[in-house]
Amino acid sequence: TVDVQVFNDEQNFVEAKLTNITQASNDRVSPFCEHYNECGGCQLQHLSIEAQRHWKTQNFFTKSKFG
Repeated sequence: TVDVQVFNDEQNFVEAKLTNITQASNDRVSPFCEHYNECGGCQLQHLSIEAQRHWKTQNFFTKSKFG
């Protein structure tokens, strides 16, 4: 469970910034990169490697013709 601050509310999408994690997932880990919170280049570092693999597999099959 998280709190967010919406900064862009468009017709087809919403952009928001995470402001607080009230209840972290069991899959949440500390990102290993010191620039994680500023950069945004490695968006899944907060997930365990198993959770990253699951998310990537699900995302691939959901958005591809293979699924």
